[in-house]
Amino acid sequence: MKLRETILEIQNCDRSELEEVIRAVKLRQTLLAKTAARAFVRGDQVTFTTRSGVQRGQVIKVNPKTVVVDCGAQRWKVTASMLSAA
Repeated sequence: MKLRETILEIQNCDRSELEEVIRAVKLRQTLLAKTAARAFVRGDQVTFTTRSGVQRGQVIKVNPKTVVVDCGAQRWKVTASMLSAA
């Protein structure tokens, strides 16, 4: 099914169907974050985008869904799926 078709189907959902869609989306987000977190280890160089631009840093801790990144002057707790290897 294509994305546009999926969105149209969601627009026609009643409340209980919509809650089921939301649960499925949250479950998928969790799976993606956990899978992405397993790709990083302490010491990896990574990049991620913030409102102020691209940040570059070193992984100092890997949590189940997030990664703590030391960018020198600042530490960030970033959802793993938002990180890229530098």
